[in-house]
Amino acid sequence: MAKGKGKRRGGGNNRRSQSGWRDGLSIGTIALIIAMAVGGPLGGIVENVGIGTAVLILAASIVVAIVFDIVAVAATAGEEAPFNAMAADKVPGARDAVAIVRNAGKVSSICSDIVGDICGTISGVAAAPIILDISRMYPEVPTSVVSMVVLGMIAFFTIGGKAAEKAFSIRASTSIILFVGRIIYYIKRLPLFARNSSQRSSRRSR
Repeated sequence: MAKGKGKRRGGGNNRRSQSGWRDGLSIGTIALIIAMAVGGPLGGIVENVGIGTAVLILAASIVVAIVFDIVAVAATAGEEAPFNAMAADKVPGARDAVAIVRNAGKVSSICSDIVGDICGTISGVAAAPIILDISRMYPEVPTSVVSMVVLGMIAFFTIGGKAAEKAFSIRASTSIILFVGRIIYYIKRLPLFARNSSQRSSRRSR
């Protein structure tokens, strides 16, 4: 009997391992496609913008990366019980918040890995014209030094910002997840999304 249980347990571990590999490959493929789709056109656009616009693009990518990392950490740290109580009271967004917590692994991968990597790609693309413009303004400073300082500052704000928000994301995970759930709730009620949802419901009823 004990051996049979061990075999079943091992089979479950194998299935989870295979599922993890599939999730990793699918998320990695999505990240690759989106990064290539965003990085290529953006590189051509950024080549022709001034240093001010490049700095704004860079700042926006860092802020987006930090915000999505907050959601990823909150989803992982969140608990389902308070949202079930809110859903029973028909609080807007509570059901979507429950879905976020139940799928915390996928939410974390999408927010932290996919969005984070795409923002990293955008940051790298936006850094190039900034480095070149600073080098033109200060030709006496070696380009390698300018590149080192700019990339170092990007790493400082990105990694430092993510590290600084971790404690807040864990402490306020319930509020953060409910806020995101409400955003999803109201987006789903926009005319376009509501129409698609009703069409899917009618197909299922058939």
